[in-house]
Amino acid sequence: MLLLMAAGYGYPASSQFHSQDEFGNLKFGYSNINSAKHEHGNTYGGVAGGYQYVDANGVLQSVSYVADGLGFRTVDSRLPVAPAVPEAEPLVQAPAPVFEGKQIPDTPEVAAAKAEFQKTFDEAVAAGGDWD
Repeated sequence: MLLLMAAGYGYPASSQFHSQDEFGNLKFGYSNINSAKHEHGNTYGGVAGGYQYVDANGVLQSVSYVADGLGFRTVDSRLPVAPAVPEAEPLVQAPAPVFEGKQIPDTPEVAAAKAEFQKTFDEAVAAGGDWD
């Protein structure tokens, strides 16, 4: 009986890359058993990329980002997420209220003030005031 055993070396699974052209565009990244990163940039200074890693609790965390003329924007699994906003009740257009009551009579003071104003106005018109 012949027993053959092959002894092999265990290499960690990892890779990396980098490329750049004469215009300033670039790409690079790496990956290994615990984390990964990739990024690409352009001639105008814009950069986009992301990275991932396994945190101390064994949870995969992911971050994606863009930095360009519009600023820095990110999507991050570590950021808190707001609760869902409940749907608002639809608005009901109620009919406008209509006043159906009687006119309130003037008090004696208001009636006297109106009469005095009318008398003064009539005198001004009789004196030749131009009201056009």
